[in-house]
Amino acid sequence: MTIVGGVARTGMFEQALQVVAGIEDVWWWDANSRAKALSGIAEEMAKAGMFDQALKLAEGIKEAWWQATALVKIAEEMAKAGMEERAREIFDQALRVAEGIEDAERRAEALKEITVEMARAGEVERAVSIVERETRMRTEMLPPVLKALAERAREGDGKSKGGFLKLLPWCGWSLELAYEACGWLAWLYPEQGEAIAKAVRGE
Repeated sequence: MTIVGGVARTGMFEQALQVVAGIEDVWWWDANSRAKALSGIAEEMAKAGMFDQALKLAEGIKEAWWQATALVKIAEEMAKAGMEERAREIFDQALRVAEGIEDAERRAEALKEITVEMARAGEVERAVSIVERETRMRTEMLPPVLKALAERAREGDGKSKGGFLKLLPWCGWSLELAYEACGWLAWLYPEQGEAIAKAVRGE
């Protein structure tokens, strides 16, 4: 935990921002470090329900990776607070920022994080469509997205179960993914566990 992060977690947001401003000119304090600190403060603000302040802070972050990270955390907290429509707008905003990240690896990681958080927040159709669209990174996206959907489905969310089943066929081309998928299936449908195990064994 950084000093700035520790201060923010206590709810002393103004003080945390002053710390960031006060060390901005230190030689090791580069733009990425500052953006990371601001992203962490925005996340803590969102956890405290200070959504407007968190958004204002996030939108001022110049590094796209950390701005997208902050926005997706804010959207996640909004969804938890029952602000589904507003959360959807912020997820869209995070996606736009992530798609503008120049580094391909960082862009892919940001898109994966946003997609997983969408699935956890119940934005099932959106999450499924991103996985289906992003063919080059589908292998990385599928496991965490399927896990998030399976967890929601087991809690009784029918939409998540439908999304899980829709994405399931994409696991068929990879043996590793297929085995993982069978595990989630057995977890989601415990009454069918023996039949699934037999199918995996080829019986």
